[in-house]
Parts: sequence; C-alpha cells; structure tokens
Amino acid sequence: ADYRAAAERQLVEAGEDAVPALVEGLKDKDAAVRTPAATVLGKVASLGRSASRPSWRAGMDALATAKASDTSPEVRA
Repeated sequence: ADYRAAAERQLVEAGEDAVPALVEGLKDKDAAVRTPAATVLGKVASLGRSASRPSWRAGMDALATAKASDTSPEVRA
C-alpha cells in the first residue's frame, strides 16, 4: 500500500504531465485501475495549476464523464 501512496503523490506532483496517462487509466477495463486514476485526476484538478492547458481540459472532461457514467461506484464516488 505504501508504494501506491508514493505513486499517487508523484502523479499529483507531476500535475499536467501525468494527465494523459491518467486519462488512459480511466479507459482501462479494470475498475482497480480506473479508480485510482480518477482519484489522482481529481487531486490534480483541485490544484488547478494548469487549468488553461488543453491536456488539463481533456483530463477534466474525461474525469467528468467517468464520474457520471462509469460502471464502478468507486470510480463514480
């Protein structure tokens, strides 16, 4: 579990640079991959550091879609 927390921190710190990989994570068939991708994208969004950049916008759009329509309640939470 510690490695997951460390990975999450690093992805959040990477900010916009991590967004494309996180968006891909939201498309994974496994909810165990989609859930942390959504969590980290939400944390990146809360920082709002790159709000004007296209990749950031694409990430937030993907997160909104996942929160609205994912089959997993954990992803939607």
